[in-house]
Amino acid sequence: MKKICKHLIPAIKCIFDFRKEPLRFPWRNLRTQKVSPWHVSIGEILLNKVNTNRVLIIYYKLLSTYPTPCELANASPDKIEHMLKPLGLQHKKTLTLIEVSRLLCEEKDIEILKQKLKKVKGIGKNTYNAILLFGFDEPRPLMDGVIGRVLKRIFGFNWKKRFYEDKNAWNFSEQLLKCSIKNGFDPKIFYYNLLDIGREICLHRKPLCKQCSCNAICKYYKSKEKLSQASF
Repeated sequence: MKKICKHLIPAIKCIFDFRKEPLRFPWRNLRTQKVSPWHVSIGEILLNKVNTNRVLIIYYKLLSTYPTPCELANASPDKIEHMLKPLGLQHKKTLTLIEVSRLLCEEKDIEILKQKLKKVKGIGKNTYNAILLFGFDEPRPLMDGVIGRVLKRIFGFNWKKRFYEDKNAWNFSEQLLKCSIKNGFDPKIFYYNLLDIGREICLHRKPLCKQCSCNAICKYYKSKEKLSQASF
């Protein structure tokens, strides 16, 4: 593990250097902002396959209409579905939100609650891990399209197009998580920064590599620079 961490520390540090305090979203647990597991859960469910800015509008609307888990759990599915329509997958997300809200309303034993959340239809591995990491402060590796794209470029991996289906991608994310904790880094900040890098800098098309805190070690950026120099 020591040898692995020694190799990974430069990448972990550059990800932390991107921003001391990650962007503030209402579902994020930060040093200066504490939110409940329910708020985290709603955010993570709504964010599935959706742009963050689109989620913000619906998130605030949903919470202003149903300010507690019990109220959302007992709400009309048709009304929620209508509210979520702009995000797509509204039927699936409505059922998931209602079930998660019901569990958070009724189940008081945290360990039993976490086990039940894992079985909720519509909660995949990454969403479940994100709820545990950000909502319950339980270290869990994350792997989605944004995180996978950033890590694949930095390290030059040949992962599957759907990163969340690639075992190697998940294993690598877990190694990063363990090394981050071992070296005193907050895993929540680590993954928030990874997500922010992917959304702001390491874009799917035309990434802003020169603005990235990791460009000094990024294999993707180095290969781009070589091609650029060769063209002159």
